Amino acid sequence: MLPYSLSSLAEAYALEGDKDRAIATVQPTQKEKDAVTAVEFSLTMAQIGALTSDKEMALTHLAIAAQTPTSLNYGDLKFSPLWDALRGDPRFEKIVALLAPKAFPQPVK
Repeated sequence: MLPYSLSSLAEAYALEGDKDRAIATVQPTQKEKDAVTAVEFSLTMAQIGALTSDKEMALTHLAIAAQTPTSLNYGDLKFSPLWDALRGDPRFEKIVALLAPKAFPQPVK
């Protein structure tokens, strides 16, 4: 599993604008055979891409992460400022729609 600390460190480097260092931080986890680690790696790479304005990298990895259950969710994509750089792109909007709830539960009366 991708350690939370590595993901956080990579995000910090990305926020500083150091995309190469952010990628290098999580790159060794890409070789792990664990499916959960692979998806978490893709989610982290999508975050790095979004934070460093690398739209292609962000959307490529976000599409992978959205296909498998992860910590990624509709509310996060819809409202988190992390993804602001991707808003308006039809590929991003398609991923958001994919994760949208199918129906909202009705309140109990």
